[in-house]
Amino acid sequence: MTSRSQSGLPRTLDGGDIFRRKRPAGVITSSPPSAGGRASPCVGNLLPKAGPSKAPLTRNELVALALRDFCGLVRHALNEAKVARMRPSKMSEQFFYVHLKFIPKIVSLEEPILRQREVVVEVSKSLVQHRQSELSENPGEKAIALDIARRAALGTFPTVAERILGLYDEEAPSWHEHRHHVMNERPCDNEENSTRAWRIV
Repeated sequence: MTSRSQSGLPRTLDGGDIFRRKRPAGVITSSPPSAGGRASPCVGNLLPKAGPSKAPLTRNELVALALRDFCGLVRHALNEAKVARMRPSKMSEQFFYVHLKFIPKIVSLEEPILRQREVVVEVSKSLVQHRQSELSENPGEKAIALDIARRAALGTFPTVAERILGLYDEEAPSWHEHRHHVMNERPCDNEENSTRAWRIV
């Protein structure tokens, strides 16, 4: 049973007003759900209030956090650099990549004097264009690049006696869009005027 107080509000048996009961500590009531059964925007207010804020970090803790973040950035940069070294580079921007095969014309059954050689060569496009500007006739960029690559490739052969172009037949050169993997694995065997060559056979 309820009675009415002097203010005209209903009272409970213990003498308190029905509409003036204390709310639970730390909880704020929300408005009733809206039509359709969805909670009102105030539903988040049903969560308990946040406790007291933590004490500010000390100087040493701030320094430790900064060092941790810096080391993480360094590790990330090193990983990116490693991936970039392994990632193929486009030929069209700076270089021609050509694979040459030299087959000896002289064959000896007892002790081979010359051996078959394979060389991959990186030729700078700027060098090719410079050579092209010096020629009265224009044989084309690839023809010029092939001549430069052939000379650099002969320089990778172990002995001077093997570095005579007339001793070999050549298979058709193979042009590649990407660097050969050996170019990322070790230094070149010969370099001439910024043209680098790696002997693979």
